[in-house]
Amino acid sequence: MRIKREEFMKELLEEQQFRKLVRKGIRMITERKDEEQQLCSIIKQLVSEAKAKNIAIHDTTGMNQLELLFSNTSFLDTLEKAYTSLTSNPEQRKSFRAHLLNAVESFLQFDELNRGADVEEGAPSTLMSTPVAAEALDEANINIEIDDEIENPGRTEEEREEEDFTIPGLDETGRNIALKAFNGIKDLIANALKPIVDSRDQELFKTYLLKNINLFLDLYERRITGNIPQTPAPVV
Repeated sequence: MRIKREEFMKELLEEQQFRKLVRKGIRMITERKDEEQQLCSIIKQLVSEAKAKNIAIHDTTGMNQLELLFSNTSFLDTLEKAYTSLTSNPEQRKSFRAHLLNAVESFLQFDELNRGADVEEGAPSTLMSTPVAAEALDEANINIEIDDEIENPGRTEEEREEEDFTIPGLDETGRNIALKAFNGIKDLIANALKPIVDSRDQELFKTYLLKNINLFLDLYERRITGNIPQTPAPVV
């Protein structure tokens, strides 16, 4: 009986020690996770501060807004991830480029039309000078929508968006990735462009946005093909 009791006490002590070790291990893992989270938070803050310090200041507000779009948002990250995912063949990337640039240019033209409409909203208009003209315009819009539904019955909103986005004859995979990327950046463009009132700043922003998208796509293309340049595309 004494031997059994001693063995039992020994086993009990060993179990207690084992539990202490387990608790100590759990505590160390928890503390390490907390430290890793704190370290990640510090690194993110340092990266953010470094980016803020490296933002170039240009001679015009339009160009500064464009710089902020590239430096302070997910615009370039979205663009790069989308384009560099297309590695099966060059036709996919050519389609991506054509569809994206076409969509961005149309988006900018639409913004210009909206701004023009806002400016003229309070001014007299010969097109809408009488109720009859307004009713005729409304009727024409209704007829266009009805005709569209007759020609393409049962189309979903997603299908209409895809059809409006499509450039015939180009690779569909490239188109689909471009559409997804465009939906991810169009609000970023709108937010950057919205506060700009000066027409010259607007024009600079729009012109160099398209030019820089092209330059960055050239940069990503060279990375895919293995010809990596030493410097990134400029915002000028």
